Amino acid sequence: MGAPAAAPATVPGAAPAVPPPGATGRVERSIGSTPPPVPGSPLGGQPGTMPAPRGFAVPPATAPSPVPAPAPVPVPPGVPPMTVPPAPPAAARVPVLPTVPTPPVTGLPPDAPKLVINGGVYSPRREHRIVIVNGQIVREGADLGSGVLLEQIRPTSVVLAFRGTRYNVNY
Repeated sequence: MGAPAAAPATVPGAAPAVPPPGATGRVERSIGSTPPPVPGSPLGGQPGTMPAPRGFAVPPATAPSPVPAPAPVPVPPGVPPMTVPPAPPAAARVPVLPTVPTPPVTGLPPDAPKLVINGGVYSPRREHRIVIVNGQIVREGADLGSGVLLEQIRPTSVVLAFRGTRYNVNY
């Protein structure tokens, strides 16, 4: 009914895997016991090491052969050697952006209150339009104080009303 059992893999030059007489295929060992040393193991059956599989010879451990260094590339005469500039100190590598305060709104009369428009969001839907004025989020129709009314928010400007006159202010 099932697929035939696959033949065990063989290692060239190794002894065939033949179970010892009387082996059942089960490993019986109490918990916490150390496995018995395996003859031919490169580690000598030390506790905490994995023994070699039965029936396989383990070749002795050898040191890996060193890899030769690549040959130097000849530099044509008259070409200066490449140099790598030293890295700047850690403090110099972090850019510090200057903090420039947002200028007050221009275009309003001199007696109008000082307003700073920090930014805005325009949307085709009126209820989603906002502007940040003097650090406060405001919407169309808001009284900005001292008689300045925010009438309309446009994609790059606002329309402010002050004493009956409308002013278009870019932000």
